[in-house]
Amino acid sequence: MLIFPASHNHLAASAASVIVAIGLSLSSAQASLVISKQATRNVNCSGGICSAVAPDAVLSVNDVKTMLRAGDLTVQAGPASDIRRSATVKWTKKTLLTLNAATTITFSAPVRVEGKGSVALVASEDSFGPRLAFIDKGSVTFLHQKSQLLINGESYKLALNLADLNNDFVANFEGSYALGVDYDAASDGVYQQSPINQIFSGHFEGLGHIVSNLQINNSGGDYIGLFAELSRASGTSRIRDIGIKDAKITAGGDSCVGGLAGLNQGHVSHVFASGSVVVDGTTLDAGGLIGCNIGSLDEAQASVDVTGNVAGGLVGILEDGDIENSFATGNAQGIVGLNPALAGGLVGNGNSGTIASSYSTGQVNSAVTAGGSIGSSFLATYSDVYWDTTTSGTQVGCGEGSCAGVTGLTTAQLQAGLPVGFDPSMWKQTAQTNNGLPYLKNVPPPD
Repeated sequence: MLIFPASHNHLAASAASVIVAIGLSLSSAQASLVISKQATRNVNCSGGICSAVAPDAVLSVNDVKTMLRAGDLTVQAGPASDIRRSATVKWTKKTLLTLNAATTITFSAPVRVEGKGSVALVASEDSFGPRLAFIDKGSVTFLHQKSQLLINGESYKLALNLADLNNDFVANFEGSYALGVDYDAASDGVYQQSPINQIFSGHFEGLGHIVSNLQINNSGGDYIGLFAELSRASGTSRIRDIGIKDAKITAGGDSCVGGLAGLNQGHVSHVFASGSVVVDGTTLDAGGLIGCNIGSLDEAQASVDVTGNVAGGLVGILEDGDIENSFATGNAQGIVGLNPALAGGLVGNGNSGTIASSYSTGQVNSAVTAGGSIGSSFLATYSDVYWDTTTSGTQVGCGEGSCAGVTGLTTAQLQAGLPVGFDPSMWKQTAQTNNGLPYLKNVPPPD
């Protein structure tokens, strides 16, 4: 646990019901404090503490940098207004930046701790953890492991590569960890098993970072992905705020295989994956993001081409879990193996659980059963789930089983406006992004 100077002890107290953010434009109905290139206004700063005192508050990034060079700085939310501009905050001194908000902290520009400084974040929480959002180029980067990160009073150990994470998980599978940098896994070569090959029951915070060029070639592991398995043992285990870009994963054996995780029994949110997942016919469940989902998945997207015995653009099999506010754009190919081949644009096998406010666009093919959204549907239930009838190549939403709550729309219809059941506070749509299709505000499609 980090110990901060006495002048910062008040940070555990509630702030005003507003948002503190780094460079995001929000609606005028939301109060917020922005750190930008504009001149400071409606903010009082004294003794290393800056507090908004009126709506439309701005704190100049130059003032932030000056104060961090002099000592610790706390930015407190108050009756502040919308965000106007974005700005990069970086410093080299061994000082602490604290952002304190009662609701959400949103980053749309980088925060870079280039020395051995520290960051403390205070925000409200939901079932997926602290309400943090990293959009556009937003991230919190640490260049030294001796820096410190505190989120809602919880100390996170920093990792700068995948080996650090795996070694730390071996030592403490219930700890709290954060990825401090974007990481290019190409230099690691081809993994024979999951890079983070431990059953993890703790908290992982990606801080808006991306793991790119991950390659795995496995011949028979149980759970294959960047993370092998997120456990439900602690009841609150989670992975959030991380992207997997241009992954190439191949596997065999009786496995659950996904770009992010083989098995999810915890909480996963604010994540994306791109690339390919290819498994042989003996492998049971393959998904673009999660192989086997028994936990909760929210605000997630995948652009992964998936081939497997049971293939889903987002999730291989949904088993007593739930998926909400998510979408998949990759193709799904079901091949004959231990079970009849199943392919679904969103989920290969909807065995049980719930899916809500989600959609898929990928082409689906199978030697046996394919559905634009769900390959095979048993006891799962659906609400406001859609598939693209133009790009999927099928007019069938579920290859077999009940498909109530799943609706087919053409590409033009999906581009015409948010579908029924899609909350505009979470979803956005512009002609210039994601081919004009709906996308998540908190998880913008990667470049």
